[in-house]
Amino acid sequence: SFKPYYLHDEGNYWYAQNANVINWVIEHELFGAVLAYEKSFSAALNAKFGYWAHRQQPPGPPVSQKRYTVSAAGLTFNGWGMLAKNDYHDFHSPFVEFSGDKGPWSYSAGIRYLSFKLGALNSYTNGTNASTSQDYNTAIANGTLDTWATVNARYYQEWLPSLYVSYAADKDTSIYFDYTKSYGYDVNLFPSYVSGRANFVSKNIKLQTLWDKQELEISHNFDLGVKYKKSGILYNPNIFVTKVEGKQASLYDPSLGTAYPSNNSDAMSYGAELSVSGAATDNIDFIVSGSYNKYYYTDDMRTAANTTLSTKGKQIPDAPQYMAKAALTYKLGGWSFTPSVKYTDKRYGDIENKESVPGYTLIDFDAAYTQKKLLGAKEGTFRLTMMNLTNQKYISSI
Repeated sequence: SFKPYYLHDEGNYWYAQNANVINWVIEHELFGAVLAYEKSFSAALNAKFGYWAHRQQPPGPPVSQKRYTVSAAGLTFNGWGMLAKNDYHDFHSPFVEFSGDKGPWSYSAGIRYLSFKLGALNSYTNGTNASTSQDYNTAIANGTLDTWATVNARYYQEWLPSLYVSYAADKDTSIYFDYTKSYGYDVNLFPSYVSGRANFVSKNIKLQTLWDKQELEISHNFDLGVKYKKSGILYNPNIFVTKVEGKQASLYDPSLGTAYPSNNSDAMSYGAELSVSGAATDNIDFIVSGSYNKYYYTDDMRTAANTTLSTKGKQIPDAPQYMAKAALTYKLGGWSFTPSVKYTDKRYGDIENKESVPGYTLIDFDAAYTQKKLLGAKEGTFRLTMMNLTNQKYISSI
């Protein structure tokens, strides 16, 4: 199989910064493909070999932000809050997976190798003012390269294994274990350096020095669960534990005498989830689930020379402890109607858990009609989705 993909999007993200208004101009593209070959040798041995290649422009870090002053007459351009040129980020990842069934046992074991290039970044932000061209390409062409805030490409390599094993105790009950190693990367360092450039320059610290210290965030994810089916209803309780290495936070570096975003914090997550789903009647399907997730820092954080914050055991910002959802689908001929409700618990906006946003509940509704043998196709589906029917105001992310 060969699956190529392409995405281009653009837009604007506005926000306040002190006495200014910032317009984050967003335009980027990403594209790639997955090539895979699958071969079944027996019920107990299926193999998949493949290669994933991906290239993308930012998002991450932001490179184009216009700054405006505010007056009674409106907004007046006042230079660039961020003006930079970021090379493509490249991902290359060969992978192999083996799976099969043997008696009551089922398994899937795989590994992939990740080669990740974080694109070089040239900054032209310093020195821009109201007389700088508002056109991005013109501003870059006429700008002066800021060697303090400019960095070379950075390369990362990582092995990412995964394992799934299940055992069928009887025809209605199976027990499973799952392990996955995953990765992430935060992009806060560049904008933090640009906004605090004077401090870093006074300490003779180039962005390249901090850039070279950045590592990937690595997560080790473990799940243990049971699937039990009775009278067409599936019960699926599970417990999970995640160990996170290299969670990003703005920490004080005594060797450099300053604080900056770095991937040096560790975190843990543990919790449980219960989902129940199936057919209540011939025409009605449903799903109900609830989860608890304690996701916390494992150490206190030193944020300045004489300041250590009490963060050990505190919930990670933007991570709700409780979540729940329920949905019901009523089927009538080719029609299906699905009301659903989702609850998200309160979340914290700071690492000390002193500031929080309240929980919220959203109600959605989906209606769909499926027509068999439509215009030469096997079938076609027409769908109408209405989200947040009660017009609930809430904070979606922090």
